[in-house]
Amino acid sequence: MRVYILTPSRQGISAGFDQVEYQLIRPALAALEFETQEMGGAGADLEAEVIEQLVTADVVIADVSYNAPNVQLELGIRYALRRQHTILISAQEGGEVSWHLRNIRRLIYDSKEPAAALAELVTWLRQLKVTDTIDSPVFKALPKLKPPSEEMLPSVPRSLEEELSRAIEGRDAGHLALLASEVRGFSWRLEGLRRVAQAQYRIRDKEGARDSFRAIVEAIPDDTDANTKLAVLYRRLGLPRDSTAAIQQALKSAQTSNQRAELLSLHARNMKAEWTEAWRPQSDPAIHALRSPLLVKSRDTYMQAFLEDLNHHYAGLNALVLTKIRAGLGEQNPEIWGELFDDDEQAASALREEQQLIGRLIGASELVIQAASKRGEGRDNPWLAISEADVAFLSAASARRAARLYLDALGNTDPFVVDAVREQLSVYESLGLFKERLEVVLATIGPLKRTEPLTPRATVPTIERVIVFTGHMIDRPGRPTPRFPAGKEEEARAAIEQAVRSKVLDNERTLGLASGTSGGDLLFHEVCRDLGVRTELFLVTPEPEHVAATVTPSGPEWVDRYYSVRRGARLHVLQASSSQLPAWLAKREGYSVWHRHNRWLLQSALAYRESRVTLVALWNGAESDGPGGTREMINDARAADVDVIVLNTDTLFGLR
Repeated sequence: MRVYILTPSRQGISAGFDQVEYQLIRPALAALEFETQEMGGAGADLEAEVIEQLVTADVVIADVSYNAPNVQLELGIRYALRRQHTILISAQEGGEVSWHLRNIRRLIYDSKEPAAALAELVTWLRQLKVTDTIDSPVFKALPKLKPPSEEMLPSVPRSLEEELSRAIEGRDAGHLALLASEVRGFSWRLEGLRRVAQAQYRIRDKEGARDSFRAIVEAIPDDTDANTKLAVLYRRLGLPRDSTAAIQQALKSAQTSNQRAELLSLHARNMKAEWTEAWRPQSDPAIHALRSPLLVKSRDTYMQAFLEDLNHHYAGLNALVLTKIRAGLGEQNPEIWGELFDDDEQAASALREEQQLIGRLIGASELVIQAASKRGEGRDNPWLAISEADVAFLSAASARRAARLYLDALGNTDPFVVDAVREQLSVYESLGLFKERLEVVLATIGPLKRTEPLTPRATVPTIERVIVFTGHMIDRPGRPTPRFPAGKEEEARAAIEQAVRSKVLDNERTLGLASGTSGGDLLFHEVCRDLGVRTELFLVTPEPEHVAATVTPSGPEWVDRYYSVRRGARLHVLQASSSQLPAWLAKREGYSVWHRHNRWLLQSALAYRESRVTLVALWNGAESDGPGGTREMINDARAADVDVIVLNTDTLFGLR
């Protein structure tokens, strides 16, 4: 969570507020890993930046001691713009607060020893993370008042949009994970994080998208879109309870009929999946499927969604599917059907009602699909054509027509869509329903064998071990403190080879990731090549600039070795047009392209979700020549539960 600190010191009041900030407030934030953003403007720009901070900060901590005018004004702005997460603190010696703040809870500290209140402030902040309590007197008095929408907040820079496009095109989950971490320090972070989350969702990086949408919900608990996406992601990750909880949260804030219909459909789909999982392993699946109350609950929830929005053809279609299944199972198993009712007359009446509902749903679905097609929705939506095929199949008008519609719909579509169709048809086959129609359709589109679904590069299941390398370059002539003398190449190679051999599970199931500087990087690539381990080459800057800056100075032999590695490794370039940080990151203090490179490399390794990651560092243990060096990369790796192997060059090369 991102915090704005509001103290009288900003207006020059000399009362030790810097001591309060650095002995009380900032240590409390650090204890819970909250973020702060420094002010950098002046004059009119500063005024605009302050207002921007007040509206975008997740938390504001305001010191109301001495009734300072700047605090009064900025606190009023905050209360008018955000409904919650504003904490008031004041000094014991600070005098009476203004009358309109006396009934608002405050944390009292001793200005001579502010650190004494640290534990209490940490407790307040920890409670704030899990509460939705409104603390703004403005929003308490006007409960229907809405905080500013995202459209009113600062927009995402164009240079970030360009990065997102490149990451999507390359299906680069590591790049997107890097962007998700980098946007969090900006006033437009929520919009930026939403763009990143949508990109992760698009490339099917389920875990990455889940983490990003979670961060949005932590800041805005009633964000309908983020909760809806989380509901889908939790279902795909096999977490039905979390999915249902996200649906319930999203329903609280859903504003339109379409949103509510979509959420109800998701809820119904979760119940349908639970119903399917319950009967599939049974020896008599049809009987268990018919007896399960989840069949009716799922169908009724789909019906509720369809009635909420009659344009939601997916809900209507699934209500039809489950009604058709229920009626079909009832007809094939009259004794089991009869068990569900008090007497035979009631059972027969219920079956007639199911058949009547089927007729109404077929007619309604045909009209809805026809209307959507007329609006042009089918041009970029394969599901509309598939829905038309499903309705044709269930109406029993012509099995051949249904087969032709399925074939046309599945012609050039995503394997994920193909699998979804085959999964639905397999339900009918497993339950012994619509056998003659299924034979015709399967004779046309093929057997019910699952295709290989599209997966993001980051989750390819064959990779079980990822080895990331970072390390020193060959020392340039005249370097005052040697780190990797040119004459120590063989010792370095032997140490790197031993480290790699210790972690290789299998050549085909191990992947190496590293940059391509002369020295440790290229030695790592060469060692992996000799061991039959595939590697990928990560460059933070465009390749010509990279070679000129980090390879050529070591001599033509290293240039030849670089291009030899380059021919056998997949190349990734983070910044396609500049050796400087992109414009949207340029003002970040203490951040460099090499810092960014290390974080990108590590995130790219962690994006292989099912793999164990090891970081091998050829390093002398000293601080780097600039920010974002090896020490910080090692700390980040250990924080992410990554195995770390440090090859200390001072020891290896006998430098100390």
